This record gives sequence, structure tokens and C-alpha cells, in this order.
Amino acid sequence: MRKALDGLRVLDLTRVYAGPYCTMVLADMGAEVIKVENPAGGDDTRRIGPYKDHQPGEERSGYFAMLNRNKYGVTLNLKHPTAIDLFIRLVTQADVVVENYAPGTMQKFGLGWEVLQQANPRVILASISGYGQTGPLSARPSYDGNAQALSGLMSLIGAPDGPPMRVNPAIGDSSAAIHAAFGILCAVYARERTGRGQWVDVAQLDAVFSIMESAVVNYTLAGNVLGRVGSRHQDVCVYDVFRCRDGYVYLGAYKPHHWGNLCRLLDRPGWVTDPRTATNDQRLAHYEGLIKPVIEAWAAHHDADALVTLLDAESIPCAKVQTVDQAVHHPQLRARDMVVPVAHPVMGRIELPGITCKLSDTPGGVDRPPPLLGEHNAEVYGRLLGLTADELVALRRDGVI
Repeated sequence: MRKALDGLRVLDLTRVYAGPYCTMVLADMGAEVIKVENPAGGDDTRRIGPYKDHQPGEERSGYFAMLNRNKYGVTLNLKHPTAIDLFIRLVTQADVVVENYAPGTMQKFGLGWEVLQQANPRVILASISGYGQTGPLSARPSYDGNAQALSGLMSLIGAPDGPPMRVNPAIGDSSAAIHAAFGILCAVYARERTGRGQWVDVAQLDAVFSIMESAVVNYTLAGNVLGRVGSRHQDVCVYDVFRCRDGYVYLGAYKPHHWGNLCRLLDRPGWVTDPRTATNDQRLAHYEGLIKPVIEAWAAHHDADALVTLLDAESIPCAKVQTVDQAVHHPQLRARDMVVPVAHPVMGRIELPGITCKLSDTPGGVDRPPPLLGEHNAEVYGRLLGLTADELVALRRDGVI
């Protein structure tokens, strides 16, 4: 079965998380992604756990595996002049180049936007960085934590009386990756009309700043500087996490019919019309002192599964707060193929996160394991550049691949 991005060729210079996540999304949907790694060790995540069966090794990293499935793998030392020539030859046959070096690094290699565009006017360059290619901070080093801190996101995460907290999964990396993939596909679509590629510039800081829900407009429209409120929502009520006898349950009952149903469960039918609790704004004003203690006491007398059953029966949005192992085995995620098996040449059978976007006619798939370091040198360089086995031996001997 054909996939949505069949025929799209991507040269992947990325490493660690944001860039590989972007190219993973493209590869899952059928793009031919050629991951280009330094022959001296490759992507840093080859040496980052978790490792299969707790046995470290460059070809045993689960971190690398989850981000680099479905890709071809070649090695190329971009500090070698011959390697630059080879890469430019690859560019002439590619649709997209993706990189997540610090701004200016591609120019130092001799592979800046102008060079790539001259080699192939149709090529699209996607650059993912901490602060973007422009602005006063563009040259500064950055990790996901930089974006979460500077965007204001950290100031919103945590208990009201506690310190700012980082969202543990690297949301700056993953959100930048999705925006970059979207930008690439926008550029591909535009190229159908213009015949020319373009430069896609995505910053982690911008990506995180764009997903903070109402925090920005709360300030720009109303002058409100939001702070930390724990697990509850700052704009709607009730929307929070409550402790049960054996765990936690999230419930969201801010719409009038959900609120009415919850009031009946709480044996507080009068709250539906009470001027302190009848509307969302009134509930927000009286949540901490009136509503929350009642729900907390009620939830504390139930097991989590039993509470979810009660709330479900009243069609109130709710969910048990699961640990990761529980989520991995949950029937809903399994039914959606969000955990998929892959046969790896070194690790054997492994399970990886599945594909989020479900297409009815051209679905994606996790069809191949991540490449071993330089696994496809002969295939890719032979097929695209016509290099012979003897030429590859010489390039390897000279430290080019």
C-alpha cells in the first residue's frame, strides 16, 4: 500500500531529539529519509539509554530506536572536503534537508542555504534550533529547558507554593519537531506552484510559546499574569486531578450539563443554581474554598476505577491517572496501534511508540528498525551517486564515510 509521502526524499543531518523526531514523522508517512551521521560514533543518542535488557551498547539504545525507525543510515564526515562534495551531490537528488545544528554551523561546513539552493533550486532546508536563525539570542546554545524557561511555560507548571517546574517529556523538542514537519509539507505544497524550495526556520522557543493555551492572551488582552495552580485549569472549573484511595483521577466538569451531573453525584444539587457556583466564573472564584474540598473528600472514599465508573455513567469527562506501564498496556492505546512491535537486528523484538496521524487511504507504518551506524552506505551511495565498492573502501579508508 502506498504511503502519503512516498517519493519524498529527505537528507537528515539531525541528532538527539527535535530533529530526529521531525524526520521520524516524515519517514513514518513514507518519505525516504536518509540519516547522515558522523562515522566517529554517530548520533549521540546511540549512547543514551534505556538499553534493551539493561545492556549498554551503541546499537542497543531504545532512545535512538524510537526516533530513527524507518530511516536509511549512512555515515559522512562533514569536516572532510570530499564529504561536502558528496553531500552536495546528494542534495541535487533530494527534496528536503533537515538539520538541527546551532545557527551558523551549516555555513561553516560550506552547506549554507545559498549553497544548497544553488545546487538544487527545488530543495527545502528545514532548520530547527533553540532560538531560531534570527534575533539577539540566536547564537546561544539551547536545550529543551531553555525554551520552557524563557517562554514562560515553567512559570505555569507546579504547585502554587512551589518552584517553577519543567515539563518532564521534552515538549520544546517535540513541539518544534511537529512544527518543522508541518513547515516542510507547507513548503513542498508551495513548491508545486512556484517550482522553488525555501528555508523553513523553526525555534524551540517559538514552538513552546505558541502552545501555552490562554496564558499569552490573558496578559495581552486582560493584563493577567498567570501563575502556577497545580493540576487545575486556570480558565475553567471544575477541571482538576483528585486523589482516590488507590491513585488519582482527572475530571473535567465545567460545561453546564457536566457540572449539573457532578452536583448530583456530590449530593449538592443546589450548587447548580447557587450564585457562588452556578457559572464558570463563579466556580473559579469559589473553587479553592468551597468546591475543591468537597470533591477531594468525596474522591478519597473511592478507588480510582470505581470513581471513573461513576463519572462515566454520568458522561462526565474523566480518566484514571496511569503510570507509563499501565498506559503501554491500555486497550485503547493498543487498539489504536500506539505501541508497535519491531524486529531489530541486534536487540531482537522491541516495542516502539506508534503513529499518531491515522490516514484512511495512505496510512503510515513502522516497517523497519532504526539503521545500524552506516548500515546503508553501499546501498545509498551506490544507488544515488553510482559509487562502486572500491570507491567506498577508499572513502572509508580516508575517513570520509
